Amino acid sequence: MSEKTVELDIPLLLPEIEDKHDHCLENLQSTLIHHKGIYRAHIKEGQPPRLCIHYDPNLISLAAVERIARDTGNAFTQRYRHERIPFNTPLSADAADLLNRSLEKLPGMLHASVNAAAGLAFVAYDTELLDRKTIETLMQQQGYASTFPEKEEEHGHDHGSAPAFLPHALQEIWTYALVALAGICFLIGWIGETFLGLGETTALAFYLVAYLAGGYDIATHAIPGLLRGKFDTDILMLAAAAGAALLGEWAEGAFLLFLFSLGHAGEHYALDHARNAVNALAELMPDTARVRRGEDIVVEPVDQLAIGDVVIVPPGDRLPVDGQVVLGTSAIDQSPITGESAPVTKRPGDEVYAGTINREAALDIEVTQLARDNTLNRVMEMVANAQSQQSPTQQFTQKFTRRFVPAILVLVALVILLPPLFSWMSWQRSFYTGMLLLVAASPCALAIGTPAAVLSGIAQAARNGVLIKGGVHLENMGTIKVMAFDKTGTLTEGRFSVTEILPMNGSTAEELLAIAAAVEQQSSHPV
Repeated sequence: MSEKTVELDIPLLLPEIEDKHDHCLENLQSTLIHHKGIYRAHIKEGQPPRLCIHYDPNLISLAAVERIARDTGNAFTQRYRHERIPFNTPLSADAADLLNRSLEKLPGMLHASVNAAAGLAFVAYDTELLDRKTIETLMQQQGYASTFPEKEEEHGHDHGSAPAFLPHALQEIWTYALVALAGICFLIGWIGETFLGLGETTALAFYLVAYLAGGYDIATHAIPGLLRGKFDTDILMLAAAAGAALLGEWAEGAFLLFLFSLGHAGEHYALDHARNAVNALAELMPDTARVRRGEDIVVEPVDQLAIGDVVIVPPGDRLPVDGQVVLGTSAIDQSPITGESAPVTKRPGDEVYAGTINREAALDIEVTQLARDNTLNRVMEMVANAQSQQSPTQQFTQKFTRRFVPAILVLVALVILLPPLFSWMSWQRSFYTGMLLLVAASPCALAIGTPAAVLSGIAQAARNGVLIKGGVHLENMGTIKVMAFDKTGTLTEGRFSVTEILPMNGSTAEELLAIAAAVEQQSSHPV
């Protein structure tokens, strides 16, 4: 048997696929080998990875192999959909995990990943068994609105459990005001009762307000999940606070809810910070462009430009498109996209990128990529998609919290019931011990720390010209012991600095610096 191989670009076969481990890509490989003459199909590592097909040229021609691969890929693209569904409903890390599990249980759902920080649900599903409307209906039934105006999608903030009718400007105030109210009421009640002789009834009133303010955000996350038979760390805190109230320890319960609501507020702040870093990438893209139409120059929205249009970019402006220089020569600051510290001179025929900055002279640029396909948008999409490729730590923490909460509840029940039954301690003592266990056992920091850290790291790296395509790669970087660079690689600090001054012909270093400073004031050259 003779054998030949052909390598095909994965985006040409499955345009929606970004991960080489995607379910559709695995199905494509298994489907191809059932055709007569095709013996093996696998992913060949590289940049980018390609699909390698082994076939017998005596049984099937190269053209037939390519046609079968294209037709199969097209059929898969039509049948299996990959979509990002945005939501504007507040979502904690625990709630995101619960929603993720609910989505994965839908018949026909191939993969689901809920990114609380980005406000997106990434889904891959079989259109013969499932449709987007069913997915959105499930999300809405669980309290997560999946459709909203474009302006809100761009804002994308998550401000805890603020009522949906509040404007975005007030949602952040609402979240932090509840935390502050809980803390103030607890302090007034405790200080007044302990040091100032405040009456028990009055102190209890302050503690009750602290309970309501501190427990509101926690309850709105925990109760919907509990009604669906799902447990998260918020359940532990509510149970502990309720137990403290039953024991008459109102101050302890109020303090507990204040601390936990403060932790939730910290989570919202961290996710807001991470999301703002991602949204800041969008600010690099101009909304409009100056387009040459015959003898006229008109201003048009960037998303309405077509391939082949010619845009004019004055010095000092950001480039609105990916394209090719057709007229003019100028220095382009590409640091927002490529990370290069020094501007690069671009001449007719050179490629340029949206989001970079024209430093010196006007340029005419022919559009080569639509707005949705340009380099900056691809970077933004990769950053937004990054959390769908979870790191081992993220996967571990999710699995851990799923099993940890029920295990703790069972353990607490045993701690409360067994000691009194065997006369080891009183019912009140064992109940109090069980409540202490509830308080100490909450792994909230474990659940929320990783997602926010991953997205913040990826977004910050992207803003500095480094593209990290997922949490798994970011985490792997932390284990690197040795890094090798090829002989043509240039390692810099990303900025110029004067390392040595060599005066000549009787000049002094001060005179040279003064002349250089005078010249620099009238020039935009990086040196």
